[in-house]
Amino acid sequence: MAGTARGMAALGVLCAASLAHGGASGLPDLVGVIDPAFKPTVQRGYTVDPGDVAEGCAKAVTGNTVVHFALSTFNEGGSDLVLGDPGCPDCALFPGPTCTNELFECSPLAGHGHPHFTKYALYEIVTAPDAPAAAAGHKQSFCIEDTLCPEGKTPIYDCFNQGLQLGCQDLYPPFALGCQYVDVTDLPGGRYLLRTTVNYEQLLPESNYDNNVDLAPVDVCEGIDGPRVRIGVRGRKPGAWRWKIAGRTTVRPPLMTADPFRDGAWVRLVDLGGDGPMDNRTLVAVEIPGRPGNQRCKRGDGWRRTRGSRTSVYANASGFVDGDCTVPTHGLRRFTGALRVRTRDGVPEATVAYVIAGTSEGSVPAGRLRVELGLGTETGPCWTATTACDGQSRACTGEPAAEAFRE
Repeated sequence: MAGTARGMAALGVLCAASLAHGGASGLPDLVGVIDPAFKPTVQRGYTVDPGDVAEGCAKAVTGNTVVHFALSTFNEGGSDLVLGDPGCPDCALFPGPTCTNELFECSPLAGHGHPHFTKYALYEIVTAPDAPAAAAGHKQSFCIEDTLCPEGKTPIYDCFNQGLQLGCQDLYPPFALGCQYVDVTDLPGGRYLLRTTVNYEQLLPESNYDNNVDLAPVDVCEGIDGPRVRIGVRGRKPGAWRWKIAGRTTVRPPLMTADPFRDGAWVRLVDLGGDGPMDNRTLVAVEIPGRPGNQRCKRGDGWRRTRGSRTSVYANASGFVDGDCTVPTHGLRRFTGALRVRTRDGVPEATVAYVIAGTSEGSVPAGRLRVELGLGTETGPCWTATTACDGQSRACTGEPAAEAFRE
């Protein structure tokens, strides 16, 4: 209760400061936005600052898998957010909660050595918009300040006089700041949502708390041994070649029940090339909608169930995945996904078998081919693998598994 009393006292100071600046009818309105200019990016084997570990943002200094992103907080309310001087000592010499403004505290011993607004933003990886966090991080705000302001407005708030002007934004860029990521090292591979919430305990007074949350998709696809890949040039159309990729893998919680028939599926094939001009050539990049909402451009397009089994088959003859025939499949002709869930030693486990096939224009891949696929167009299990391809022999060999099929 003592902590609650201190928080209420701090709230009273903040309310008085904000109202004095903006008038009784105006309060700040903080809007948190995952910056679309830098989409969430997964990095494996990442090394973080030791201070991040001390502050609970990562479990280890090296060998981490993290989701990097940029977050902007806009003030779209009726007044400035005014916090002022947090009243902290030299935090390198006095670690811990030693600031006069009790919403701030110094970083812990071995941390970054500066003040933090410790409950400013919450970062979560979730399996659905309202689901509990599968992995979580937090931004211990160094300072809330006018990072960017519209033309004609001069920034006035900084780390010594903290706040956010009406119309300005506070930007947290990736890589440049500690803890600006979520550690997903222990998370099973899959397509998730990144959920960010600013002012998540509503310690700062606002006119509207409903716009503090933002969502963005993020793929933390699990690596698999090389799938079976066939390529061939005996297609009917000159200059076209056929491909077929098949494999089987295991799904673990929390992503186990995605059904391609219901939730859709997605496929990406990228020709990584060697050192030539065709590097990173996208061969296939398509999201297949599930039912309901599965649209057909031609008769026979869409999903069907295989009688007597749990297999879902998506067939496409038109080359489009929408009813208006405007969204191309980039050559995808067929996707088959079978999901079987069972319990082993009390732990649920799912096995997924998949086959994808299609045609592509241009030259046969030479060098490396990256395969990415998943069940569920919003969230669900997903996998990735890299295969070494030989354009002359028309074969691809999985890395590290050495399985190649030739036509």
